[in-house]
Amino acid sequence: MAPRLKVFAWGTTDVGRRRKHNEDAYLIDAEIGLYVVADGVGGYSAGDVASRMVVEGLQHHLRTRPDLFSRDTIRPGEELPEAHRQQAKDFLDQSVQAITYKIFTQAQQRGPDYRMGSTLCGMVVLGNMAAVIHVGDSRCYLHREKSVYQLTEDHSLISEQLKMGLISPEEAAQSRYKNVITRAVGMADRLQVDIFFVDIMPNDSFLLCSDGFHGYLRQGELGRLMQQHDLSKVPEATIDLANERGGKDNITTIVVSVEGRESAKTTEIVASVDVLRHSPLFEGMSYPESLKILSLSTQKMFQPGDVVLQEGDASDNLYVVQAGELAIYRGQEILAVLGVGDYVGEMGLYDGQPISATVVAQKETSCLVINGADFLTLMRQSPDIGYKIQHNLVRVLIQRLRDTSHALAWTRQEWRRSNPTESMG
Repeated sequence: MAPRLKVFAWGTTDVGRRRKHNEDAYLIDAEIGLYVVADGVGGYSAGDVASRMVVEGLQHHLRTRPDLFSRDTIRPGEELPEAHRQQAKDFLDQSVQAITYKIFTQAQQRGPDYRMGSTLCGMVVLGNMAAVIHVGDSRCYLHREKSVYQLTEDHSLISEQLKMGLISPEEAAQSRYKNVITRAVGMADRLQVDIFFVDIMPNDSFLLCSDGFHGYLRQGELGRLMQQHDLSKVPEATIDLANERGGKDNITTIVVSVEGRESAKTTEIVASVDVLRHSPLFEGMSYPESLKILSLSTQKMFQPGDVVLQEGDASDNLYVVQAGELAIYRGQEILAVLGVGDYVGEMGLYDGQPISATVVAQKETSCLVINGADFLTLMRQSPDIGYKIQHNLVRVLIQRLRDTSHALAWTRQEWRRSNPTESMG
C-alpha cells in the first residue's frame, strides 16, 4: 500500500491598489479536499456576487456527495479506482453547469442587460490524484522537482490569438485585450468546463491564482517563490509582489502542499511520463499535457504468452508499452515486435472495427492502458493535444505506407525476376 499523503493549504486575497472593491473569492475546505479561486469578471455587474456563488456553490454540491468527496471515503495517497474518477468528473461538470445556470438566470431576472460572471480555477484532492476544474483565465501551476508547470490554459482572446500565430508574445504583453476572456461561469446558461486529473506526488505543490497575480509574473520567478522552505508565506509574498508592481487588479492565491514519503508509485509516475514523452504517438507533448494523458491510463501487467488483444475482437483501449515486449501476429507469422514507447490499438479508437491481428506478450510486459472514450474526449477538449496526436498519427501512418510501398515494389521486382516470360509479356 502506498503511504498516505498529507495535504496542507494556505490562501489570501487583496483588493490591490487601484480597485475599490474585491471581486475575487477563494475557498479552502480540507475536509473534502477542495481548493478554489474565482475572479468576478471585470466589466460585469456584481462580479463579487458571482465569484462567491461559484466557490460556495461548488462547496455545497461536493458536500452533498461524501461518497465521492470526503477523506473518510478515500484518503490522500490511496489508489483512486477508475470508476470513482469517472463519477467524480461527471459530478464536477454537472455541478459547474448548475452553478452557471443559477448565475445566468439570476442575472436575467434583473434585466436583459444585467450580467454576472466569474472565472473558476479549482482542484479537488482525490486519493493519489487531483481533479483540476478550470474556466476563464485564473490559473493552476504545479511545482514539481524544482520545475514549475502551468497546468491550465487561459480561456482568453489573447491565448487564442497566440495559438493561431496572429500575435507575438511581446505584442500579447502590450495588448489592450489582455483581460478579455472567452469563457466564464454565468456568461451563458451552459458552458464547456475543462476538467482533468493529475497524479500527485510527495513534495508537489500547487498554486491557484487570479490574473491579478499571474499578470505580473516574470520568467523563473514563480519557481523561486515556490522553493522556499515555508510555503505558508507564499500567498502573502504573491500579494506583495503584485502590489509592488502596480496592483491594478484584485489579487488572490492559494498554495496547496503535498507531503509524504516517496514510494514506488512516485517512481512509476516519473517513469510513465518519460515513456509517454518518448513515444512516437505523443512526441512533442509538454509535461502538463503528458500528465493529462497519463491520468487517463491504468497500468496492466502481462506474463509471457498472455494475449493482450485477439484478432477479431472489439477493443476501445490504447496500449502503450511501458516495459517488456509485445508481438503482433497474423496467424503464425510475426508482423512486428513492440518495445518501450510503442503502442497498439489506436486504429480501433477511430474506426470501431475489430482488431486485425493478435497481440501477445513476449516477456513480462507492463502497459499503460488508456481508455479510448476518455482519450477522444481529451483531444476534443484540448485542441493542442488533439492536433499533436493527429499529426503524429498521420506521420506514422505515412511512414507505414512508404514501407509497404517499398516492400510491394521489391516483391514485384523479385516476382518478375523469377518469371522472365511474364516480364517480357
